[in-house]
Amino acid sequence: MQPDVLGFEYPHIDERICTHCGLCTVACPVLNAPDEHGSPREEPQALAAWANDALLRQESSSGGVFGAIAADFVAKGGVAAGVRLNLDQRRAEHYLSTTVVDLTYSRGSKYIQSHPGTIYNDACTYLRMGRQVLFSGTPCQVAGMRRMAAQYAGADLLSTVEVICHGVPSEVVWQNYLASLETRYGSKVMDYRFRSKFPEGWHGYDTMARFTNGREYVRNHRQDAFNAAFLRDYCLRRSCYDCEFCSGNSVADLTLGDFWGASPSLDDDKGVSIAVVRTARGRELLEQCGRLRHTVVSLSVAQAGNPRLTTGHIAVPAQRETFQRVLLEEGYEAAAKRYLRPVPLGRRIASRAYRLGSRVATQVCHWLKTAFSSNKRGRVR
Repeated sequence: MQPDVLGFEYPHIDERICTHCGLCTVACPVLNAPDEHGSPREEPQALAAWANDALLRQESSSGGVFGAIAADFVAKGGVAAGVRLNLDQRRAEHYLSTTVVDLTYSRGSKYIQSHPGTIYNDACTYLRMGRQVLFSGTPCQVAGMRRMAAQYAGADLLSTVEVICHGVPSEVVWQNYLASLETRYGSKVMDYRFRSKFPEGWHGYDTMARFTNGREYVRNHRQDAFNAAFLRDYCLRRSCYDCEFCSGNSVADLTLGDFWGASPSLDDDKGVSIAVVRTARGRELLEQCGRLRHTVVSLSVAQAGNPRLTTGHIAVPAQRETFQRVLLEEGYEAAAKRYLRPVPLGRRIASRAYRLGSRVATQVCHWLKTAFSSNKRGRVR
């Protein structure tokens, strides 16, 4: 794999060592139709879910569902592939867990593309050994894992979980952002959370960095430069603006993400996941996990809160090209100063007041509806 000027990696064939076996083209999910090996597709069903473990839920970006499923899977003798943040290399990377303790590194979202390393080969090795493997990743990574596993014995032992993916941002932006923080705070980052529920909860999440000199950086995501570049879509990989692996093209057993739009009876601001079951195996992952609570909800409500469940298209912002030009020609600091300024205080206050008012109004409506229904049943009796 070779990076371009923005840090996006693309496959490159080294003709000096290539044996022309053709496995790379056979396994590529872009060049081939989705692999149908595995559990048959079902009509998608949406469930709201969250972990029973309060600490797991607190340290996760939404409801901690993958952490709970993976812990259950590993405890039963399986192997789980998740993503951890390697701050020494300043990147996210896939890794395999064979113990519940190892799974703690996979908690929380990482809004950068993970480096797979040898994860596909390692997972296939376990499959050939007859071990159950749970693989998690973005929709395109799951499609790649399925294509790879289909070339070997034991592919029926593979279970897959995909995250609802907004797209992957430029690694050059990420690397420069971290370097900028370290320069500003005069120390190396030792811990970083793309999304922390402390102190503003699930809805008003913060970005947090801890440094080796003891200092901390905590900003609401609307005030953080990297979140600005990511959420304003200035630096996504070009293919992410029209992703062919989102919406109805999923090959995963289970899709997980934030349940934006959850009803007040479910939303306690501690994090609720949406889980879309796509196969019988995905259903088993949820129903056989004793570490979760879940309930069936409307798929249309889940889709309304997560447009990437229905479409792979994101409009390319008008400032994308100029942002990237300034980034490459004048440097990160110039691009950040010009394009990644925080949302003004007045707009942040108004936005927070609107969210709070909406939640209160929704809760009141829910309470009135419940009270009216109870009163009506009492009269019928």
